[in-house]
Amino acid sequence: MAVHVIEKEEVILRIAGDSGDGIQLLGGEFSESAAYSGNDIETSSDFPAEIRAPHGSSAGVSGYQLRLAAKIIHTPGSSVDALVALNPAALFSNLKDVKDSGVLIINEDSFTPRGFKLAGNKREEMHGVIAKATLQLFEVPMTTLTRKALDSQPDIVEQSLKTKDRAKNFFALGLLLWLYGKKLEHSENFIADRFRGEGKQLLRKMNGIALKAGYAYGDASELFLTRYVVPSAGLPAGEYRSLSGNQAVALGLLSGAHALNMRPVFASYPITPSSDIFNEFVKLREHGVTTVQAEDETAAIGMALGASYAGCLGLSATSGPGFVLKMEFINLAVMAELPLVIVDVQRSGPSTGMPTKSEQTDLLQALYGRNGESPLPVLAASSPGDAYRRCIEAVKLSVKYRVPVIVLSEGALAHATEPWRIPQISDIQKAEPNFARLETKEKTESKFDEAAEAGGLSKRDDERGAHWPDKRPHWPYKRDEKSLARNWAIPGQAGMEHQIGGLEKENIRGGVSYDDENHDTMVRLRAAKVAAMAADIPPLQVLGKQKNSCLVLGWGSTAGAIFSAVETLEERNPKLSAHLSRAHLHHLNPFPPNMASLLADFSYIFIPEMNLGQLAMLLRGHFGLSQEKVCSYTKVSGKPLRSSELAGAMETFLESRKF
Repeated sequence: MAVHVIEKEEVILRIAGDSGDGIQLLGGEFSESAAYSGNDIETSSDFPAEIRAPHGSSAGVSGYQLRLAAKIIHTPGSSVDALVALNPAALFSNLKDVKDSGVLIINEDSFTPRGFKLAGNKREEMHGVIAKATLQLFEVPMTTLTRKALDSQPDIVEQSLKTKDRAKNFFALGLLLWLYGKKLEHSENFIADRFRGEGKQLLRKMNGIALKAGYAYGDASELFLTRYVVPSAGLPAGEYRSLSGNQAVALGLLSGAHALNMRPVFASYPITPSSDIFNEFVKLREHGVTTVQAEDETAAIGMALGASYAGCLGLSATSGPGFVLKMEFINLAVMAELPLVIVDVQRSGPSTGMPTKSEQTDLLQALYGRNGESPLPVLAASSPGDAYRRCIEAVKLSVKYRVPVIVLSEGALAHATEPWRIPQISDIQKAEPNFARLETKEKTESKFDEAAEAGGLSKRDDERGAHWPDKRPHWPYKRDEKSLARNWAIPGQAGMEHQIGGLEKENIRGGVSYDDENHDTMVRLRAAKVAAMAADIPPLQVLGKQKNSCLVLGWGSTAGAIFSAVETLEERNPKLSAHLSRAHLHHLNPFPPNMASLLADFSYIFIPEMNLGQLAMLLRGHFGLSQEKVCSYTKVSGKPLRSSELAGAMETFLESRKF
């Protein structure tokens, strides 16, 4: 029977199963194949925090959502066109998100009385929901078919059923590649690469056979009478790769270090969802990065700061509770005025919270979570590609201004992927770390004499032990006139000895000081240095009318949802949407230089956030804006904002203001 091929502009697909079923591997490779064929893609992952939740239970469901499109897209989508469920728990956990008349593909072998019992549901419930939503159900015995395919090989037939069944995710992958018109080539290369090396030959063979068996089943079974093809998105010419948020962080930090010709030292401690940043750095060791897995979060940040003191570039990454533990050393970096870049991949809190879920709840901690007046720059990434750019920027700002910089990512970005155009090395602007250097003897003596005269001191005073300006040529807290960055000397150089520690420093000389006026001066200098960074920050760009009734302002991962929501509202209610403009913040301290004047041009500022209104509170306080003018849309569910819900909230807001 002939198969009908339907061309679609986009497809939203979700794959779900037990946390031991290799769902993230399956979804990741399918998204790679889709990107390889020219589709634009956006993905999201949802998996349990437990290392091994009870088998077959709803608590153990792992999910991967992929949106592939023939156009530029900005989110992984909301409701899905097709759901692949490898067990009953995966089906019931995700049924509510399947569109009416959508497609269900289930592993028939798992839908047994025991499988339904583990899920806490009944078969009758499944059929009732399917009938009500007029869903198309395809029951495929994936486990049985995988075993049959593998048993055809003499060297595999004796393997245990448990070993054979692990390959069923590649059977499902092969079936999906056939169903959505993708070639096997990329996935075959993936298997060959992932399972190369001694002791993995059998796994490589088993997964390759399962992949081809799934593809062949789709082609020969006559169960599927329709295939779906999503044409290429026509992305700009160039070399692309699939990039996740965590991969982008590692590559961005490394690129920033290379742009400064500095040796990066990445010290970290494993914590979900930032752990893959460390894994990525381990893969990049041949590019000059030193990686250290410390015994805890405090040791990790201490090692990173020590590396910066030694003239390297100290880097670290963490999430949630780990960010709290790093604060003491981050504050030490503020006082010592040393470069340091810390990436916080935000997750649901407080405390341990929900480790695999995403939020934007660390903004206030990043800005104010330290004792004393300790300002530092805070940047926020909005997508995997943007995370790469922000990390390069963070490195350059940190080194130029001698200050720790925090980059905020999110769990939703950490494992999300998108096609990323690989930049040329020449695209990355070079810079210099500008380490302090010894001055000539003549210049040193001249400055010594000037300082002595200004202080009303004489050689006789010096002989009696009076307080005398340092005769050494290096003054560690002497500052650049524009950036206010202090001298940064690599330890071990004669004549450039200096003190580093948490006690207050004397301006210019750098010794310990308890003088009240000096402390006031140093506090203000450190704050002025961070404020001076605004000169290196581009003005905030507005999309839409520069002066309008309402500005939708976001930060972090809400960028895609905001963009899609505005598009939806423009199609649904163009008259109302004409009152909307939008902008997205990447610099949360200091704010862009045009921030005050821009906010004044709008009657209302509508801020969607995955917290209880932290940015909204900051804007009200920082710019003296009213509660009426700055309006929050907040949701703290552990999941990214859905563009469909956000579009409805925008519409309701505008209607309530009588536009």
